[in-house]
Amino acid sequence: MVTLTAQLRSVSRSGTDWPQGMLPGTMPNDAELVELLARRLSMPELREQALVRNPVALYDFGSPA
Repeated sequence: MVTLTAQLRSVSRSGTDWPQGMLPGTMPNDAELVELLARRLSMPELREQALVRNPVALYDFGSPA
């Protein structure tokens, strides 16, 4: 099984420390956070709701493609 992190690594070419650049102490491991999100939102419909539909509604982006 290919992890979500491995799938994203193939399309990610650059990174940023935003918003963690302002955090005191040890920075979180982004890969672990992505994997945690994938485990918590294991169904594609839940991921779409949390990562697409909710931000569209909250920030009035218009309808998703």
